[in-house]
Amino acid sequence: MKWSLSELKKFQNQSIDFNESLKLKKNIQDRNREVLDLSDVTVVGTLEINQIDYVLSYQASYIITLPSSRSLEPVEIKESIEVLEVFMTPEEYQKSEILEDENVLVLEKDLIDLDESISDNVLLNIPIQVLTDAERTGAGFISGNDWEIMSEEDYRNRLTKEKKEKNSPFSHLNELFKEKNE
Repeated sequence: MKWSLSELKKFQNQSIDFNESLKLKKNIQDRNREVLDLSDVTVVGTLEINQIDYVLSYQASYIITLPSSRSLEPVEIKESIEVLEVFMTPEEYQKSEILEDENVLVLEKDLIDLDESISDNVLLNIPIQVLTDAERTGAGFISGNDWEIMSEEDYRNRLTKEKKEKNSPFSHLNELFKEKNE
């Protein structure tokens, strides 16, 4: 969904409401190959047309499938994000007394592209750590040849156990059993 600025000038000091279901899967996957799947994005919001700026406000809901950070198993994540973006033309931005730290997006083209805004915000909201339910509860740690992933608590318990065994008066006998097994 796109609005040209010349079209929007007809709605000066008004707002446009929208309620859309957008297919952005291909666009998102082209920009981030880790995205395994994306449901249609349901977007409900408004675009306010003011004298000097355009305020885009919406809520986007979707289900995104990403690989687990540990096991690469697919994980579905339900997301709902709220977005508020303020757009200005380069001319209006230069005339205005807006501070540089304010979040104003200067339009490069004479249009506001809702699909692009949503795609950008979906990508910005991808979590860094993705875990399956089992991994989140502490199970599902993986291991390999001479290594394993464990929780901090398990690691501390192992260190405590090893210290106790090392300080035992019979700890030197453990070495005798190792030699017989080898």
